[in-house]
Amino acid sequence: MMFKSVALLALLNAACASAVALVPTSAPLRRQVATKSMVLITLCSGVDFTGLVCGDWNSVAGEFPGCTSLIDPENPDGDSTPVASVAVPAGVTCTIFTNTDCTGSDLVIAPDTSIPDLSVDNFSDVTQSFLCTILSD
Repeated sequence: MMFKSVALLALLNAACASAVALVPTSAPLRRQVATKSMVLITLCSGVDFTGLVCGDWNSVAGEFPGCTSLIDPENPDGDSTPVASVAVPAGVTCTIFTNTDCTGSDLVIAPDTSIPDLSVDNFSDVTQSFLCTILSD
């Protein structure tokens, strides 16, 4: 369990340092070009935003992460750290998925939404990847 937590923390840090093109989750959404880094999603391993692993995934100025897997790239056969709570800020919508490539069952999280316990949506501990879109004003 400790390795999984350390692996997700390493992924959180790596995501903050890199970005690729964003793939919109639905056609009507327009991308906003950010001039600075911004929080896209907060993921925590415990309910109510607690746990050994809890952190923000950020965009990098002018660039946005695409599908982001929660599996440690150095251990692709390993499990991801469980995600029990999630928050998305205003101006962003995110979808979390049960597969590592942004496929499988999904849960769309609207802008300015906090879900302190994903078990309410039957999504606790099954999140393997996410995809966020920054909405225009």
